[in-house]
Amino acid sequence: MEEIGSSERVGTGLLGGETVTPVLVRSNKNLLELALWLAGPRACSVIVTDGGSRVLGVATVLDLLKVIDLNGRNPAKALMSVLAGEVARPVPILRLGGRVQEGLFEVLESRERCGVLLDGDDKPIGVVSVLDALNVLMDTDHLAGSLGDLPAHSASLRLRSLPSDADVRHAISALVARDGEPLAVGSSGFVVTAQSLAAAVLGPQRLREFVEDPDGVLGSYLLYEVRALVRPAVISREMRLRKAVQLMSDSGEQVLRLNDGSFVTACSIGDFFLERLRHSGTAAVREPRWDVGSGRNRSYGPT
Repeated sequence: MEEIGSSERVGTGLLGGETVTPVLVRSNKNLLELALWLAGPRACSVIVTDGGSRVLGVATVLDLLKVIDLNGRNPAKALMSVLAGEVARPVPILRLGGRVQEGLFEVLESRERCGVLLDGDDKPIGVVSVLDALNVLMDTDHLAGSLGDLPAHSASLRLRSLPSDADVRHAISALVARDGEPLAVGSSGFVVTAQSLAAAVLGPQRLREFVEDPDGVLGSYLLYEVRALVRPAVISREMRLRKAVQLMSDSGEQVLRLNDGSFVTACSIGDFFLERLRHSGTAAVREPRWDVGSGRNRSYGPT
């Protein structure tokens, strides 16, 4: 397993000047090998390469859940048989010293909700998340006042609710169906995210049990599987979007609950951000393109 050294730094401040230690994996690694990285507390994706420094794409925690969902009878064997190169999908590529703002818009609209940052030698040095992109864009002079100062409820959404007696298998299917959008769990005040569920099922303390008895793990009740649940911080619906984004970045929270019962996520803020820019006629954003025959939104990134 190859890994960029922790001495690499992001010189532009794109990620807040923090040291970035991305995980790079060869395309021939299987998903079970990737599980310990992807099921970590903060990791959402790993960079898949051709064995050198050429980036093929990223593999995400949702890829693990999709394979489990599609192979209910023997999910552990399926994870061992699917290779990183088979699930890796291209993502926006950003380069230090390049046209950062354009790349950040592409990150916001990317299906994988992330991009890969390359250094001057085209070597990957980090994964750029939606939160990273929002943090930078909301500090941009001509965008901060118009969008960053809007109230959090402008970008809020109502999460789909799982029944309180849902098991882990049901939660995985629901997360996959919602493309990884967090789910509320009954009226418990908890939510479950793709990351928290993967950590509970495939993390270091549970992986062996999952391999030996997947039915037992997947059949356990979600409310009793405390490690899979997250209790979001509650914020005022009038909190500025810029402050909400900063709170998520500082705390590692993927979802915040508003005091009116709705929620905001990094993706809901990113979608709202792009929608407002399109309607305002901002030149940096173009209209969506659609795949002929599939109806899937391909991009509305920068021109």
